[in-house]
Amino acid sequence: MPNSPTTVVLAEDDEFFMKPLKYALEDEGYRVFPAETIDSLIGNAAQANVLVIDARMSDTELAGLASAAMLVASGTVSAKVPLVFISVLSEYDDVCQQEIRKHPALAGRYMWLQKYFETDLLLETIREELAKRAARS
Repeated sequence: MPNSPTTVVLAEDDEFFMKPLKYALEDEGYRVFPAETIDSLIGNAAQANVLVIDARMSDTELAGLASAAMLVASGTVSAKVPLVFISVLSEYDDVCQQEIRKHPALAGRYMWLQKYFETDLLLETIREELAKRAARS
């Protein structure tokens, strides 16, 4: 459990998937800002300590991934902020690989969880990523 409230922006447009993730994060002591749209993701990203983003929000071809790349490239999201992409698509899907290659700002910056994963895996991933970044500080 975090020592002080760590802010997670949870960008997911599927309410039925978002709710259990939000509750699990809150139960672990995280402060969660749900973002059901790309605009909400962009509007809340600057206050995030962790970004959990549906790579393919609103059934738009990887809009979540592209938006995260823009936030990283613009400096809105610092290198200390873990990016965790969640998607029904595999990270190794051709479409995903093509999109990732378009955004060099994402290189080495993200974790990918393929839906439908156990919430414990998300919690463990966030803890590990925050610990890695704290060790580098």
